Amino acid sequence: EEGAGGRGLRLYCAQHEGFYLSHRSSPGISELLRGVPHSLLLEKDGGSLSLLVSACARPRRAVLAAGQSAAAQALSRLFPCEVELDNNDEHWVASLGPTKAYLYPVHLSQSFLFFPSLAAALYMLLLKLLARRYETASEMAPQCVCDRPLSREEAQIVALFNETRGDQHPDAHACRLRISLHALHTPLYPELPWDLAEELIAYTRKLGHVSLLLRLSVYDELVLLT
Repeated sequence: EEGAGGRGLRLYCAQHEGFYLSHRSSPGISELLRGVPHSLLLEKDGGSLSLLVSACARPRRAVLAAGQSAAAQALSRLFPCEVELDNNDEHWVASLGPTKAYLYPVHLSQSFLFFPSLAAALYMLLLKLLARRYETASEMAPQCVCDRPLSREEAQIVALFNETRGDQHPDAHACRLRISLHALHTPLYPELPWDLAEELIAYTRKLGHVSLLLRLSVYDELVLLT
């Protein structure tokens, strides 16, 4: 359909009325899209933006390419960043709820997303962890908890957090600890796939290299230790 004022054709989304494929760009939007290669930026006539992400894609760490040097392989193991999306995992798709895609409204500042459900929040957190966007993932952590048992959909997403354990960057340890901190005393905590004591030890050893924005307060450290 042709846009208002003759501004070219618009491709409208059949599943979400009023939304069309957006060509908007900004540094904020670029950051929101980072680590989410299977997303579409949608827009409404009023200018509001949303990010549409397929829930059917199962993310996983990419297998190391053959022929890499020993140094390159060691670096990839310590600081992995390549991600593959499996769209043919029938068990994964069967565990999804009625919604096969997550629609994330974009804040007017274009600096963060709103999460329509816990599953949507956990899925985005997983993608940001895999993409090593530590500050973004840390900011999301408080919104990824609940006071009820996890659904099958939510549980399978949390199980994939195990894919991030190989990331040994100092900020990765800090990020995992922040997730654990917010998950304490909730049904999410026992489902987290990392060992809290191991993460605390690694964080302490690498504290001098942890970004200031990700460092835990003394109070938070004491909470995790008790």
